[in-house]
Amino acid sequence: MLYSPKALNKIWSIIEDRQAYIVPGMYNKKDEVNLSINLGIPIMCGDPNQVAIYSTKSGSKRIFHLADVPTPISAYDIYHYWDMLHSLAKLILNNLQVSTWIFKIDNEFNSWGHASFNVDGIKIVVDLWKKPLEITEKLIDWTIDILEKALPNKVKIAMPHLFTWDEYLKAFL
Repeated sequence: MLYSPKALNKIWSIIEDRQAYIVPGMYNKKDEVNLSINLGIPIMCGDPNQVAIYSTKSGSKRIFHLADVPTPISAYDIYHYWDMLHSLAKLILNNLQVSTWIFKIDNEFNSWGHASFNVDGIKIVVDLWKKPLEITEKLIDWTIDILEKALPNKVKIAMPHLFTWDEYLKAFL
């Protein structure tokens, strides 16, 4: 985004001779860096090209795991449909006590990219509550087949006016 001289002058009139700096809303926005350069005031972030990967939900999870910081049960760095189904199947099968799973679009904010999936009533989960089985690849594949059918109908998108299931899935991946 280019800032007009009028816009820059308006910002300068607000700042006047006070100490000022920019705190960007997201650390990968080049607009804020350009504004910082045009105004000659510092910005409180690193180079957007270098920090962008860590300003996502997956990036922060990676950092927490490297630092041995406890995090909730989750999967991250999911960019393909098969990876999502496989990760979700394994998470569900290994954590039968969890009834609701939350999806978060990697670069979302203000919860606009959240969705939830409740496994109550999913046949394989109900069956496993009754009689736990050893988790095998065959069981994971069976769960994936069930998830493929259930997800489009059972996922509750937090902002349904923004996404259909297919649009959400595309943004998520």
